[in-house]
Amino acid sequence: MLLQDEEFVARFRREAQATAQLTHPNIVQVYRTGTAPTGQPYLAMQYINGGTLQQKLLELAAQNQVLTTAVTLILIRQIADALVVAHAAGIVHRDLKPSNVLLHTNGIPVLTDLGIASVSTASRLTHTGNIMGTPHYMSPEQASGTQAIDGRSDIYSLGIILYELLTGSVPFQGDSPVAVLHKHVYEAPPPLSRLRPDLQPATLQLVDICLHKEPGARWADAAALRQAIDAALAAEQHLVPGMVYGSDAIPLNQTITRHNVVQPLTPLATMPPNCGGTPPWVWGAAAVLVVLLLAIVVAIVYPRLREDTQSTVFTPTRIPTATVALPVVAEVTAAQSTLTPLPTLTALPPTPTTTNEPTETPITPTPLPTAVSVSGPGQVVFQSDRDGDYDIYIMDEYGGGQRPLTANSATDQYPRAAPDGTQIAFQSDRDGNWEIYVLDLDSGAERRLTYDAGEDRLPTWSPDSQQIAFLSDRDGDFEIYVMDVDGGNLRQVTFNDLRVGHPSWSVDNQFAFNAGTLNAATWELYTVALDGGASRQLTDNSIGDWSPEWSPDGRQILFLSLAVGNDPALFVMNADGSGRRILFNSEDYEWGQSWTTDGRILFTRDRDNIGLIYIMNDDGSGVRLLTERGSYPSWVAPQSLVTTACAWTVGTAVTAGPEARLWSQPNVQTGQIVASLAEGAELTINDGPVTGPIRLDTDDQGQWWLVTAVAGGDIGWIWQERLQDCALP
Repeated sequence: MLLQDEEFVARFRREAQATAQLTHPNIVQVYRTGTAPTGQPYLAMQYINGGTLQQKLLELAAQNQVLTTAVTLILIRQIADALVVAHAAGIVHRDLKPSNVLLHTNGIPVLTDLGIASVSTASRLTHTGNIMGTPHYMSPEQASGTQAIDGRSDIYSLGIILYELLTGSVPFQGDSPVAVLHKHVYEAPPPLSRLRPDLQPATLQLVDICLHKEPGARWADAAALRQAIDAALAAEQHLVPGMVYGSDAIPLNQTITRHNVVQPLTPLATMPPNCGGTPPWVWGAAAVLVVLLLAIVVAIVYPRLREDTQSTVFTPTRIPTATVALPVVAEVTAAQSTLTPLPTLTALPPTPTTTNEPTETPITPTPLPTAVSVSGPGQVVFQSDRDGDYDIYIMDEYGGGQRPLTANSATDQYPRAAPDGTQIAFQSDRDGNWEIYVLDLDSGAERRLTYDAGEDRLPTWSPDSQQIAFLSDRDGDFEIYVMDVDGGNLRQVTFNDLRVGHPSWSVDNQFAFNAGTLNAATWELYTVALDGGASRQLTDNSIGDWSPEWSPDGRQILFLSLAVGNDPALFVMNADGSGRRILFNSEDYEWGQSWTTDGRILFTRDRDNIGLIYIMNDDGSGVRLLTERGSYPSWVAPQSLVTTACAWTVGTAVTAGPEARLWSQPNVQTGQIVASLAEGAELTINDGPVTGPIRLDTDDQGQWWLVTAVAGGDIGWIWQERLQDCALP
């Protein structure tokens, strides 16, 4: 409960005390604060009825628009005005982001949510090492958590907002909050001069100085920032002498088409695909030589993406939807949209304000013989930095019995459990660079599988637990490689012009992966067969989709998408790319998703940069917290319940065994008997397998097949053990 969270109450009261000191047209006014009869603290403040800047950005993104440069600079100037007053009072906002900027109906911005502000007179709750803020807008010194925070941190955050207003995208993106924070600290943003070549040098300099990694190299204070904004307005020929920027209305309806001004981000030089291990500098030298000798410019551009789960992504156009604000750690619900999404996005569960269309397309898989774990008490492995560095931990499916599996001073990350529940693959930098390791769950023994100067990352298991696929840049680009479980028989699967990332191995030996360039508008989902060959593209949009995960039956793909804002949400689609729909979205950062063998979903939700691991049903319902300070969960199947699925295709003729019964549906706990069958009854396979149970009060738990009885025509699901043609061992 929030009332029992002393830190929350302290932050709430601090917001009231800090904000009440300030009077400015661009700062929300606090009228009263106190405690309700129920004991809950309250804050009565000014009502601003024009929505938030975040909502405006989503609206613009859906229309493929950005504000004009003049409107953008004037809007940012008024926020800078508010910072001048706040900083003069000793208040640092520390969480400056578009959702904390309210808008009057006349476009005037109002700064709010000073609840995590660092006040010079504040208590011990604000100190060096306490990381607070939102990853996409957090300054490098906040991200590192090692420096004292002052007003220049807010200047950096406002620079991120300015960058986003000018381009329609935040400069740093990744599939985990840690990845985003890493970019803030160590990587330069995509050059604004290349994205917006129409901007004047003063405007480019304004943004560049705001986004400098070192606080001392930024604008000295908000007043200096305000002067720089005036200089940019003058350079853009939009400065109006005598204009009172804090009170005049801002025409937020003055927009321009995004693709008319924002240029695609491509490499500065041509880079042909890396073949045969040829060093990239050789190709660069060859290109220069061709330019000098033939006096032409080689213009074949294949931009490359440094894909791992900590990649920088240039955020694309987003689809507007409301997020679900979820208080503290509690039971949460599936995503609900209060705006009409694009036709291909169907929110689950449906709400009165959402138009739901029958986008689900049945997919008939061709299952192969494979080890598949059935329903039963399972475990979850995950990564955690609770001891100071990342190690691999394990817990039961209810969050109990937590213990470390690795313990060292290196970084052990991204665990993936083998389908047979006996081993854990993970990546570690204990030997100086990222390599793939395997840990035996019974003995605890670890062994290193890869030995390469490049980076080997993100392992995923074959359905029979005998092979491991992973990403490697040993040839220059990140590609998918496969090896046997002992590290032998290494071979390359993909040979792409674009770097690929996050492979997932399906029950029918297909890899799903994402690929693209530095521009996330090109970050799409693909599949490719185990034996290689041409890749099949599943998504083609300007949204940014990544981290695909096959469902246990190979019929669906779970993935992350930026379709609802700067933070990713959990989506699912059919194996052919159809039926795309949202499963879960909150005000926090969702990532690190995976399936359980009975079709539930594990995922990570970062709140205040602390990972929370949840589990939910495959329709987005029944969300339940498992643990805090953990991420990237993977299901460990109970070894005693491992069975073998039969290799049946649609139309296969099978025969009923003893006590055969047809059930109404698989993979639920309330199935009903459709019909009882005589032993030897002839049946035809329609679909499957699906992992159950049908009901918890029966022994009919395991692989299920949809069949039609030749005599009588009854249709239903039958337990694999009740079929004579493929009895379990």
